[in-house]
Parts: sequence; structure tokens; C-alpha cells
Amino acid sequence: MIDRIRNLNLESLSFWIGFMAATVFWWLVTRLFPYFKKLWRP
Repeated sequence: MIDRIRNLNLESLSFWIGFMAATVFWWLVTRLFPYFKKLWRP
């Protein structure tokens, strides 16, 4: 496991970090959207 982490190049590591960050971001946006919709209603 540790050998695999050492052998990862920076490009693939940054890709997966970005992919996971984007996934979490959009999951939060979809979960919080109904609350924002309520706030924007007059």
C-alpha cells in the first residue's frame, strides 16, 4: 500500500483529489439547494 502511494505521480494524485473535492462540493450543493430556495423566496 505504501509503495503504491510512493509510486503515484503528482498528476494522478491531483486528479483524484480534485475529483473527490468536486464530488463532495456538488453533493453538498444538491443537499443544501432546498434551503437556499426557501431563503430566496419573498
